Amino acid sequence: MKWQSIVACTVLGLGIFLGDSASSQAAQVGDAAAEDVAAQLSSNYSEQQKILRKNAPVHSAAQLAAYLAAPKGSDSPLDSLSPAARARFVDSLKFNEGGVTSFYYADIESELTGSQAYALLSLFGLQGTLQFMPNVRVDSDSDRDIMRAFGSSTPGIPLPDDHNDYWCSGRATCSRNVGSICTGNC
Repeated sequence: MKWQSIVACTVLGLGIFLGDSASSQAAQVGDAAAEDVAAQLSSNYSEQQKILRKNAPVHSAAQLAAYLAAPKGSDSPLDSLSPAARARFVDSLKFNEGGVTSFYYADIESELTGSQAYALLSLFGLQGTLQFMPNVRVDSDSDRDIMRAFGSSTPGIPLPDDHNDYWCSGRATCSRNVGSICTGNC
């Protein structure tokens, strides 16, 4: 125990002796480490989104057509939208080999609860886009939990590759369109 105290005092004394230079270097190392962690988290998030979208029940125009044509034995999350909003949403869905590239979300935000929006967006692996929909209705604890988890970005963590109020107008090209989301698949 005594040798640990001596080492600690020596290190502290050295830190005091070096003054601001050591503090500045430590801050730079800390900033670089924080940036590395943020970059890793962002990369992990992007990879997770690609996997979610690729493995979603609907990730192509053909799968959407099959889903819409299937017998309506059970409730579809699409049925939570009014008929006009459902038509706008379905018509707005654009796909490429990675899944949905863009969609219109304004009706989701104005008509659905957090749980309903999560269920609908999960069909396409898009639940992460709830962060762009802060006005989704919260009527239950489940809605509150979902919006707490997905409804906002974490400070200091880079935003995902999705772009609010844009749509995918061409390969790797997001163009301004209020009420739409251009995904990282564009």
